[in-house]
Amino acid sequence: MTTQEKVRLFLNNPTKESFEKIQNCELSLLLIYQKLNDKSLVLPSFTFEDWKYIYLNSAGELAALALQKMSELAKTFEEWKYIQHNSAGELKILALQKMSELAKTFEEWKYIQFNSSGELKILALQKMSELAKTFEERKHIHVYSLVESKTLALEKTSELAKTFKEWKYIHDNSAGKLKTLALQKISECKMPFDNWKLLYDNSSDELRKLALQKMSKCKRSLEEWISLYDNNDDSVELEILALEKISKCKRIFDDWKYIHEDASGKLEKLILEKMSKVAKTFEEWEYIYNHSSDKMKTLAFQNMNKLI
Repeated sequence: MTTQEKVRLFLNNPTKESFEKIQNCELSLLLIYQKLNDKSLVLPSFTFEDWKYIYLNSAGELAALALQKMSELAKTFEEWKYIQHNSAGELKILALQKMSELAKTFEEWKYIQFNSSGELKILALQKMSELAKTFEERKHIHVYSLVESKTLALEKTSELAKTFKEWKYIHDNSAGKLKTLALQKISECKMPFDNWKLLYDNSSDELRKLALQKMSKCKRSLEEWISLYDNNDDSVELEILALEKISKCKRIFDDWKYIHEDASGKLEKLILEKMSKVAKTFEEWEYIYNHSSDKMKTLAFQNMNKLI
């Protein structure tokens, strides 16, 4: 079968199989382009998908023609979206305009917003605002709103806030009464110690103070409070909190002795004080005497004498 015959076969019956026979031949693609551009030629009933297939399997002038023909047949948002994504210039602008006439959902308007400018971009944000139903959708509108519209957009977003993460976003981007409300909502959140610690480490304002208060109310083991003391990154507040909690813990002498072996600084001094509260034998007071100084050493010496 000659190239011309293959072309004629495809034009009369534009199927995947008939196109595969000629798509790798530049001459055949050129012949198809010439025939499809021939106004006197009676073309078969090509559908949008037919032209899409030709577009995907051709290049140059034939691909451009296929894209143009697709625009003449496009009816749905997704079809115009495909054209917009693959076109340029006036056809791209036309596709966006057609998409705006067909858009119904938040995601469709979101696509238009990301790919447009000027009045169409503003229109897209307005439509998205009307359609937004979730916090993330409202948040998206707030992020991309014009400066003069951001306050109202954030207020709308706050109406859908429920979780800690959502109220944290409101707090970080608001002021005045809305910021106060967000702080209150965050304080009502129930989270484990590590989450409050993370908030503390990454905040520098009233959230840091709130996180410290919340951490102080969490139930933690002695070992966990010691770990906090050892890994507090030079935070005086956390050091004080850890020492306070450790001072309230109750353990037998040998437990405190085991902890004391790795303690230093203020923690070591506190552990010795805790040991003195439970020491009973000569050996226990002797241990305190050998590892302390000043008043604690004197106290240990006095108790050793009593036990001789």
